[in-house]
Amino acid sequence: MTGSDSVESAKAVIILTEVSKALKVTDIFLAEHVHRPISELTGVLDTLDDYLGRADKLTTAVDKILKFIDTALRIGGRFARAAPPPISTILSAIVELIKNLRITGILRKALGEVKSIAYKIKTDFMDKAKKGVKTVLEKIESLTGNIPG
Repeated sequence: MTGSDSVESAKAVIILTEVSKALKVTDIFLAEHVHRPISELTGVLDTLDDYLGRADKLTTAVDKILKFIDTALRIGGRFARAAPPPISTILSAIVELIKNLRITGILRKALGEVKSIAYKIKTDFMDKAKKGVKTVLEKIESLTGNIPG
């Protein structure tokens, strides 16, 4: 090996060492500022999706209960008209009381509010998540734009 080969080899080792250090720094940066936040965001989105799925199942169940109550009131009204006087009076009073309480209307309104709030939470959070991802990507772009290449 000649002297110039030895010098070139030493330069190559120095360059490769510096590249290795830069890659380690980049790897650490990506782990801390990209992978970890995106992983956390994904976890939060999964949790939100799970809660929204549960809320949807709950609203579906409540809706079925409301339909059952409506059907029971219709059937109760028919029984009240068909039953003999002491029973018909009692059934009519019960059906009328339940209708006057407006239980199904109140529950339907509450159900609509729950759906509206869940949708707002989902859209607001998704907007924030998109902004967060955009910020991370812009930061990466600004950093990689400074690397000579």
